[in-house]
Amino acid sequence: SYQRSHIQRAEGSQEREASQDEGLMVTVKGFQRVDQLISSIQKHLTPDLLKSAYREHNKTNRMYGHSYVATETLYHLLKQDHVIGSNFPIKQTDKYYPYHAKDENGISHWWLQDELGNKLDVTIDQFLSEYRQPPYDIAMKGWLLTKQPSKRSKELMTRVLSDLR
Repeated sequence: SYQRSHIQRAEGSQEREASQDEGLMVTVKGFQRVDQLISSIQKHLTPDLLKSAYREHNKTNRMYGHSYVATETLYHLLKQDHVIGSNFPIKQTDKYYPYHAKDENGISHWWLQDELGNKLDVTIDQFLSEYRQPPYDIAMKGWLLTKQPSKRSKELMTRVLSDLR
């Protein structure tokens, strides 16, 4: 049975606890857990961030059509010192890369994944809410379309960062 979690751990993998001994920059503010950051991104996903082709289906499936911008935003936010707090379980040196695959309808789905198979999938609910599985089994490691955050991602980052104020 597929577990309803935005953070998929590879079998036998454990979440590391960050400490000052590991040379991390310690910040007072910031998200302290991955699920807090993902929840903030989810909260700020709105139809204006969608490509027009996804808006109709999104009316009945709130996460539908947002996987690219959500993944792009998470990728860039994980690199920013002021976003992650001192207890954040993922070190910035962890290697999470964008992965993507087409689902059974030919629609691309995006998420972050490390070399151990741990996944950070902000929009997994677009599948689970319809009793479907994300297309992880046919995943391809890829790169984002641009090196810098896109216009939609910048807008989403601004919204997420407002949760830290």
